[in-house]
Amino acid sequence: MFKNFFSNPVYFLFVVFVFVIAFGFWQKQRTSNDFQAKSEIKINSQKIKIQIAENFEDRYKGLSGVEKLSSKNGMLFLYDELSHCSHVMRGMKFDLDFVFLKDQKVVHLKKEIPFDFKGAIQSKFLCNQVLEINSGEIEKLDIKIDDKIEIVR
Repeated sequence: MFKNFFSNPVYFLFVVFVFVIAFGFWQKQRTSNDFQAKSEIKINSQKIKIQIAENFEDRYKGLSGVEKLSSKNGMLFLYDELSHCSHVMRGMKFDLDFVFLKDQKVVHLKKEIPFDFKGAIQSKFLCNQVLEINSGEIEKLDIKIDDKIEIVR
């Protein structure tokens, strides 16, 4: 049956066309620059919608290329080991605040880092999670050292 199906050029071209359309859609979804929150955290009884970056590819891409981030949205980077969690502003289009956490407890804050900053942003203290949010959100949400976050997923 399949032999006859693929020997007909019309059927073969139809299958190729469907494959190309499906692959294009998948590729667009995979590389989309629109921020789409999939989880939530709570900090100081405020909810923040987040994307979680827990593998190398997601951490490398981060928020680069994203056009904008709505208020109370962010990206939470999860690391397997404690480090100073260096981040860069590669491909950024807006300014950020950084909340460095060790096991869901705030250990360091970096505020109002410009989108075109060329250096590395890192914690003074060892951490294993980093929350990136819009510049000014640390102040608006009243985030302080020793605050705890709860991941709602």
